Amino acid sequence: MSDMMGKIKDHAVGSSQMAASLASTLLTMALVVAVSVFLYGTFYYAYMPTELVDMPVHLEFEPCEGQTTDRCTYPSASLALGRRHQMLQGQVYSIRMVLEVPDSPSNEELGMFMACMNITGTRGNLVTSACRSSLSSYRSPLLRALETLVLAPLLVTGWANQKQTIPITFYDSFHPDPHTKADTFHVQLKSKLVQVTTASLHISASLSGLRHLMYRHSWLSAILGVGTNIAILLTIILVSWTRFRLGDSELETAEVEEELEEEEQEEQEDPAEEEGDVTVEEEASPSQSICNKLKWFLIKMVFKQVVRVVKLAVLVGLAVVSYEAAMQGEAATKETVLEAAREDLVNLGALIVAKTGQVVRAIAVNTKINKDTFPCCQNCPLGSLVQKMYDL
Repeated sequence: MSDMMGKIKDHAVGSSQMAASLASTLLTMALVVAVSVFLYGTFYYAYMPTELVDMPVHLEFEPCEGQTTDRCTYPSASLALGRRHQMLQGQVYSIRMVLEVPDSPSNEELGMFMACMNITGTRGNLVTSACRSSLSSYRSPLLRALETLVLAPLLVTGWANQKQTIPITFYDSFHPDPHTKADTFHVQLKSKLVQVTTASLHISASLSGLRHLMYRHSWLSAILGVGTNIAILLTIILVSWTRFRLGDSELETAEVEEELEEEEQEEQEDPAEEEGDVTVEEEASPSQSICNKLKWFLIKMVFKQVVRVVKLAVLVGLAVVSYEAAMQGEAATKETVLEAAREDLVNLGALIVAKTGQVVRAIAVNTKINKDTFPCCQNCPLGSLVQKMYDL
């Protein structure tokens, strides 16, 4: 009976351990998948440009005094992007305005007219400007009569309108300025006779390379991105788990070997001889002064700090160069990027030196270090270091 109860307990313990291991594995996989999806979503949101399409443009003008049909100013409008719609640095955009004009005799007789766009930054400074000429499509009287006859039922019911669409492309490849962000678009039609039903501004990103793949084949790129993240995270987890297991086995082996060595020494050596050897070793060991210990400790600390500062300087340099390259976009060259990075590093170094000097002076004033603080170091090289710190 006792054997049966023991087997039942062992089976229950094994089942509980298996269930705990399975639950831990499932939770780990769920966490890895969630983190992978989050990383891909964050990368997609930061890397892909925002689509700015079909933004309505409301044209305004000033009528002449005492008249309702004549205009004393050109139709114009201002369109601000806002915080939600920002142009991504380094991305090429296409900017065009689409005008829907009624198919009226006045528009046909108008002929060519100019349309201008001024792009300004957040502070109102001009970024760039462009003017383009436009012309409505010509249709002969016979073609107009045939179109009216064919579309008569739709025109009568209001399902169709006699209008034309005039696209005006201001920029085929617009590169955002890395130093001045484009914030507001000012549009003006250089004609007081043009009649416009509706107007809209189209800003579309010219995608290429990885952005084109992520936009045109979103599901494929999502599967590849999430799968790559899962593979990287699983590799890190497996390597860490393997190192952990190997470390435990090595530790257990070392402990067993130490125990065996201790047992052999206890069997072979006499306790009295061991006490005598310990005394001789203690007497033979050279004594080190506090000054030497502090000196070597400071040398080690300074070396470690120098290594850390070098690593930090390399990382900061790479970050500054990457930032300048991203800000300048496709217009960046090796000379411009290095020159801008050098200026940024010089300014950053001057700021760090100034702040470090202030911190050192504040510490020296608050702590009031003097040469009597370390009396053991008056006759060693550390004393001069303490004196220099006090002088600072």
